[in-house]
Amino acid sequence: MFDKSYSFKYKNYRKYKEGQTDVIEHSLTFFDKFNEKYIVRVEEYLEVNVFVVKFYLARHKDKENYYQALTKLNNPSKVINTIIEIMIDFYRKNPTASFGFIGINSENESTANTKRYRLYKKLMENFFPENKFLHYPFTSKSAYLMLNRNNASQEMLEKIEDFFNNIYILGA
Repeated sequence: MFDKSYSFKYKNYRKYKEGQTDVIEHSLTFFDKFNEKYIVRVEEYLEVNVFVVKFYLARHKDKENYYQALTKLNNPSKVINTIIEIMIDFYRKNPTASFGFIGINSENESTANTKRYRLYKKLMENFFPENKFLHYPFTSKSAYLMLNRNNASQEMLEKIEDFFNNIYILGA
């Protein structure tokens, strides 16, 4: 089911600060079988070496909640596999990288244990094995952290959890 992906292109990056944390936002794009363009943002939080991946359909960019909008293209497997390939590409370039995501809720869905979160969680468990990553689900907020074992310590976990709480969970 998840054996193919679309070709993606790295477009550019920009640096900024999120609170006290330096961030590099990497921009990538790809096109699906319907020639629909997707925008991928990979936020690299330098202080904690965490990459947070976000994506949306380009034609939704003017919507208020473009990450929340459903594509209605019935094309999720190759799109999601492309996102996983992008994560793997960043991991290859940075073998100590950790990853996080929020499975954003759809309209009329609570923010806890969302449909997207459940799907992404299952995929992360399969594509990013326990021997390389420690998996930390935050089901009540549909957030997920994969702490790289090459960079794992109790101190790093606490630092990332604080960061995750401040930027994504409490600040959301």
